[in-house]
Amino acid sequence: LLITAISLPEHNGYELAQQLTAADPRIRVLFVSGVTGALLSKFYGRDPDNQATLFRPFEPNELLQRVKMLISTALGNSAGA
Repeated sequence: LLITAISLPEHNGYELAQQLTAADPRIRVLFVSGVTGALLSKFYGRDPDNQATLFRPFEPNELLQRVKMLISTALGNSAGA
């Protein structure tokens, strides 16, 4: 599981995620952003309602729930493969 910010110094989290998932498609990605949904959609072409994006500020239990969801999805997909 990769947890990354969308905005990184000199790069962006989407590029990082693309490189890592190209090397290993089993990697799940959770993006964290302080950018509002409308700006996220406009500048990064991302759906702000995507479950793989967590907006700051967030509570620890929100992070835990998203991580559990992404891991269970990954396990469910690999079980059917």
